Amino acid sequence: PRQAVALVTVFALVSSWFNWGFSLIFSAVLAREVARRVEGVDYRALAAASFLGLGSIWAQGLSGSAALQMASPGALQPQIRDIVAAGGLVPGGIISFEHTIFLWQSFVSVAVEIVVVTAVMWFATPQRSEAHTAKALGIELAGSTGSTGSTGSTSSAPRRQPQAASPKPQAVSPKPQAPSPKPSA
Repeated sequence: PRQAVALVTVFALVSSWFNWGFSLIFSAVLAREVARRVEGVDYRALAAASFLGLGSIWAQGLSGSAALQMASPGALQPQIRDIVAAGGLVPGGIISFEHTIFLWQSFVSVAVEIVVVTAVMWFATPQRSEAHTAKALGIELAGSTGSTGSTGSTSSAPRRQPQAASPKPQAVSPKPQAPSPKPSA
């Protein structure tokens, strides 16, 4: 189970370097599929792992707002570009990706972060005996994917029957009072 959480963590972190939206969607899909296929994996840890790219790596990657803004001539007002230009030190006040995202120091910090965050998730993931699986949490994953058989069902696992809602107690409202007649003057 810990390996499964580590896999989702690494995928979320690496994919968020390319695009935070891609990471958000596909890491959640991967976490759900891993929960279906790996017995005893903690669903809470998988869910947390699938969001880790948004909390760390994305800003250091290709969809990082600060780097994109500094590399886009139309994104900054001329007065701000003049400040960034620092008297000609930065030509045109535009800082390209080769001076931000693609610096070797940036790559090293991303690699270190991937290793550290994956290690934290490894140790934070509960053991199989203490795990809260999707099934234990009441989450049905059986029909999410799979090949369709002749009956049209996507899974041979039994489906959980919806529980009937218990009737809610009705609030008793007081009967409206008839308006009292106005005294005649």
